[in-house]
Amino acid sequence: MKTLQQVMVFSAIFCALGIFSSCEDKCEDTMFQIKELSMSPRTKSESSTSLTPWRISDELPYNRLMFIMQMPKPVSVFFTLNADCPAVWKNENRITDLKLVSDRDYNEEYPAGSDLLEIASFSVDQINSISKSQFLGNYVNQSEITTAYLTFNEAPLENAVHKLRLDAQTSDEKSIESAWINILLKPIE
Repeated sequence: MKTLQQVMVFSAIFCALGIFSSCEDKCEDTMFQIKELSMSPRTKSESSTSLTPWRISDELPYNRLMFIMQMPKPVSVFFTLNADCPAVWKNENRITDLKLVSDRDYNEEYPAGSDLLEIASFSVDQINSISKSQFLGNYVNQSEITTAYLTFNEAPLENAVHKLRLDAQTSDEKSIESAWINILLKPIE
């Protein structure tokens, strides 16, 4: 009996909140701020979407490499709980540019320090590719998505171990950088 009373009390509270919030004129967006980035290399299976740790000793070609990018999005303001208010996610300090840099030349067109994201594809589901501008506009700054995937579309010039890092520029001209990772990048033989 006590459980039934508790359920009824909670139901009454939620109904009151629903009536109260439906009277509000203003819908609040969910506001977040990205403060860190990370990435980790994974090996793509040739026949499925499963990923395993990337091991340099396997000496796999670049087209088997997929990076998992993590962008924690701590929330500072939650959206208005109201059927008339859509859940809208917005980055308080927008990421205006995102680069992936290497300490070595990738190929003749992309020397050390160049933005390797220009020759990469993004995905949020490991299947459908999106451009860098779509990724920044629709996912980094305006969604609850915190994990993305990155693959290279062009081969490196030669077998070499690269130190790679993500660099993000924010709207207030600050920089967010991931840690450097060492990765063997190898063309297809």
